[in-house]
Amino acid sequence: MRSLGNIAVLTCLLLVFVNIDLKAQNHPRCFAQVFHQQYLQEQYPESDHSEDKHTDFIDFRNTHRIPVVFHVVYQNDDENISNEQIYAQLDRLNQGFNSLYRNEIPRVFQSVAATANITFCLATVQPNGESTTGITRTSTDQSRIGNPKTQAIKYNRLEGKDAWDTREYINIWIGHIGQDVYGYATFPDAAGKDFDGIVIDPKYFGNLPSPLLTAPFDMGKTLIHEMGHYLGLCHLSGCKIASCKEDDGMKDTPWQSVSYSGPECPTHPQISCQSEDMFMNYMSLAPDPCLWTFTKDQVNRMQSVLANERASLSTNSICKNSDLNELSKKIHLVSYVEDGTILIRIDRPLSEDAFIHLYDISGKLIYTSHLKDRYIVKLNRPLQPGIYILYFYAQNQQFYKKVMITQ
Repeated sequence: MRSLGNIAVLTCLLLVFVNIDLKAQNHPRCFAQVFHQQYLQEQYPESDHSEDKHTDFIDFRNTHRIPVVFHVVYQNDDENISNEQIYAQLDRLNQGFNSLYRNEIPRVFQSVAATANITFCLATVQPNGESTTGITRTSTDQSRIGNPKTQAIKYNRLEGKDAWDTREYINIWIGHIGQDVYGYATFPDAAGKDFDGIVIDPKYFGNLPSPLLTAPFDMGKTLIHEMGHYLGLCHLSGCKIASCKEDDGMKDTPWQSVSYSGPECPTHPQISCQSEDMFMNYMSLAPDPCLWTFTKDQVNRMQSVLANERASLSTNSICKNSDLNELSKKIHLVSYVEDGTILIRIDRPLSEDAFIHLYDISGKLIYTSHLKDRYIVKLNRPLQPGIYILYFYAQNQQFYKKVMITQ
């Protein structure tokens, strides 16, 4: 198999926009590699990028804790997504990088399936040393603020939001992109540059019920896919245009020429290059319900990037005081009484400001309460049978529970 380039895939966001028929590239979900190839041609016109090289794989299995900051850049209220949706997306991102769903993975691929041992936390400290929730919000008058032509979403002067130090934080911008692009990311070669990071359209961000989310890409897996690019991975169908003449540089992912970009999950097996395709891999372009795993070589590549090009992300102390489980340790019992109300017991009264929000399955906020100095909280609004989301949060700490009310 051919290897990734030592100029390993720079960016989904180019400083110079390329007038390319994006849909013709068979990648309607992510266009990282289309932009990257144009960048290479602009910057290195004399090079033959078909045989790029990179360092050999090393068997890294370190556990990394990486700080992220979410920059919400919105033109209307729908695009100004809630903290709860951000918490849910972060939870889904961590599930994708730390859980192994063997029941969803065909037997032929189970031996190479792997978890990445990478945890992402909301930043607790701003670059200036002040505390933060890890979320910024910026109102803009610009439509398609996330358009790769301008990269306006990444700059204050263009009504977006400047990146926090890209050597210390993963910057994730959320803003309208358009052109059927769901998200894009810079690759490890962009480490430290002011445009380094990930952009996700709000229609494909998060997994809480929302009228804005667009099925079947409404399970929060677009960010998992783009984070893979950010950590050096290509699409399974190749680092350029999908074909059986090149692949993604991973020894344990099959060659394939089809992107499986939806809208339905394909049935296994699918064969495009004389072997079974791994369309359930996060670096496939299949819909969210299909995606379940990385491979061992993909994990090695991401771990290698965090030990080299992006080493400063995991050696800082920005996540040091961020314990997302501390709040859940204090609030550990949720019970349901017969009339449809919810009773919450708190082990130790919380001295800090803390709140609870209750959402129905449509994403509508139906209850909120303050938790400070309380032992018992009773949501005394009778609830109809169904699924609800309980969000608990204090400064820099949050968790949520799904609740099913039955009668």
